[in-house]
Amino acid sequence: IQHIERETGTILDKGMLKIPSNLSLVATMNSSDQAVMPLDTAFKRRWSFRYIPLDFDNSYTENGKACSDGFLHIQDQTSINEHAQEKQISWKEFALAINQILTENGIPEDKHLGPFFLSDNELTPENRTESLTGKLFMYLWDDVLRHGMTGEVFSPKIKTYGQLTRSYQNKEPVFSSKFFGLV
Repeated sequence: IQHIERETGTILDKGMLKIPSNLSLVATMNSSDQAVMPLDTAFKRRWSFRYIPLDFDNSYTENGKACSDGFLHIQDQTSINEHAQEKQISWKEFALAINQILTENGIPEDKHLGPFFLSDNELTPENRTESLTGKLFMYLWDDVLRHGMTGEVFSPKIKTYGQLTRSYQNKEPVFSSKFFGLV
């Protein structure tokens, strides 16, 4: 209260802040965010919710764009002369394949990859390796697949996040055969 009075130069009547009846608060919330879990039930009891599905084809944005543009470069499992072949895959195709694996394994939708999980800037040639290893791989490894399911998306030979990152940076195949069956 003292902060509000000091910042606005107004003395609050009986120490109360009045909010006009025509004021609406609109916010988004991902129920998988670990920091809001204790508040989650309180929020759900007090507010109305509307489900917005992940959609890589129709836009919810003003610019009409339905999905980040850009490509990821991954090493295919197939070997020619004992060297993996690099494969270029669109963000949309990549995310949909990962989401299908997550769905098949009972992972809730709020853990799935959305159309803008990686931004256009993160998918540029100069940023995509760091975005993939430092953001996407970490999210999948540490949050989504942490309970013994890393082998569903990643090669079962990979046992640690550090090994995953090093393998990718060394241009070795890091994804599971299940993933490659979907792309």
